[in-house]
Amino acid sequence: MAIRWEDATRQNIQITAHRGIKDLYPENTLESFRAALDGRCDVLEYDVHLSRDNVPVIMHDQTVERTTDGFGAISFMTLEEIKKLDAGIKFGEEFRGCRVPTFKETLDLFVSYDYKPLHIVEIKDFRPQCVDIVVEMLREYDLVERTVIEAGDCPTLKYLQDYYPEFKTLSFMPYSMKRLDESIYDRLYGVSLPGSKTDAESVKKTLDGADFVEGKGLVLFLSGTTEEQMDNAINARCVNLTTNNLPLAQEYLAKRGLRK
Repeated sequence: MAIRWEDATRQNIQITAHRGIKDLYPENTLESFRAALDGRCDVLEYDVHLSRDNVPVIMHDQTVERTTDGFGAISFMTLEEIKKLDAGIKFGEEFRGCRVPTFKETLDLFVSYDYKPLHIVEIKDFRPQCVDIVVEMLREYDLVERTVIEAGDCPTLKYLQDYYPEFKTLSFMPYSMKRLDESIYDRLYGVSLPGSKTDAESVKKTLDGADFVEGKGLVLFLSGTTEEQMDNAINARCVNLTTNNLPLAQEYLAKRGLRK
């Protein structure tokens, strides 16, 4: 049975696999995505940049150093150059040879699963042509209803809302957004809050953020991987938990009676 965004509730928290299962596999690789989808995540999350030759590829950072054996800005590299990078060796020798996937390769994998999961596509390249290319491909794959598009830049989200209103959009809190324009919050689907810090001040900030999100009638997305982080997300009334360790989150939420 297909998963629906509206099935997420405080009694049935959806689990988003953050960059796949990034605690166990090299992040934002097909290997990581396949593990998350084989594990039946509700939602797969990943990040998109454009290469120099305008091919959408999957990577979190603007530069390739952290996760590959190369160096430089991904927007200055051609797809051919990007495909020569090893995206697994820095995670572990057993992952040597993993490659940076294209958006098309990711979508091909995503739609091959019969249980029809959802996904969050975070646009990291804030140029309008990146938005246009991503949207066109999502339409080609008939994924409008199964997609939320996220960005940390207000003009990018406003562009989406103005020209592609059929897509759900996701932002961060105003204090985390680039080029703040608070009008975007009037047309958002949800807001994503961080949950990695568990000191008292950070927990209060999360609860205040949850009040802000609920006050605007938006869906609350929170992150958490350790049990303490997940407890904080639950206490903040999230309906979608973004995690770096899918099996751990599935087991813990089931134990808490928060998974159907």
